[in-house]
Amino acid sequence: MKKILLVIMVFSLNTIKAQNTIIPDPIFEQALINQNIDLDNIVNGQVLTSDINGITDLNISGLGINNLTGI
Repeated sequence: MKKILLVIMVFSLNTIKAQNTIIPDPIFEQALINQNIDLDNIVNGQVLTSDINGITDLNISGLGINNLTGI
């Protein structure tokens, strides 16, 4: 029973982590906030994956973004 509980806990923690997408470039994240995509409005290096699912068009030209990780 303890093994099953441990497996469930580990799976739950991995699932919680999977709900965020890492955005290491603060300028890129601010652009997502400005376009009402990153809805927590905090430059914290991550965005809820549900906030960016389905995005097919993104205008980020001329903003000085160096890293598009998470796109």
